[in-house]
This record gives sequence, structure tokens and C-alpha cells, in this order.
Amino acid sequence: MLPKQERLTGHGEFRRVYATGWSCANRPLVLYVLREQRGRRVGFAVPRRIGGAVERNRVRRRLREAYRLVRDEVPGDWHMVLLARGPCRQMKVADLAEAVRELVGRAAIGQRE
Repeated sequence: MLPKQERLTGHGEFRRVYATGWSCANRPLVLYVLREQRGRRVGFAVPRRIGGAVERNRVRRRLREAYRLVRDEVPGDWHMVLLARGPCRQMKVADLAEAVRELVGRAAIGQRE
């Protein structure tokens, strides 16, 4: 489990990343990124179109685990939101981790100021 200081928790924090950050996407995920001075924090969003509450929570758990696997590869001082898309329902954790790794590389985290 991620420590609370590494999680985006409030609606306002998510909205700020959506509104002022930039994004990149692949088939199963969208990554929103915002440069911050308060350390690396991440939030997970799974929309209702994914399914009912049980299915959304299952996807969210897999997504959190996938992020945990690649967390050490992400430089600090970034706020990120990982938004799930439909294909996440059938993907395994290892495949989701690879998708997260790809998005982090494409977002050029570490190179942007």
C-alpha cells in the first residue's frame, strides 16, 4: 500500500493535475502529469464505464500494484493521475506495469522542467 503522503486524495488535487498538467495515453491508460515541489504523489481514477463498483475496485487494486512495481523508476516531485480505460479490465498486473512504464517514458518525466 502506498503511504498517504504519496497519494493524491482530494478532488481538488485531481482537478489541478487535470487542468494544469499535461497528458499522454496508450490503449489501457491515460497519464496526467504535473510538476510539483511537494514530492512524488499519485492518484488512480477508474470511471464508471469500466463497470460496477466491484469491477472498478478490482481494476484500481491492479493499477496500484502495477504502479508499485515501477515506482522506483519514476523521479520525484511529480503529481500524477493514472486514468483507467476499458482494456484494463482484462489486463494482468505485469501488463499494466509495462503500460505504466511506457507512459512514464513517453511523458518524459525527468526531462521536463
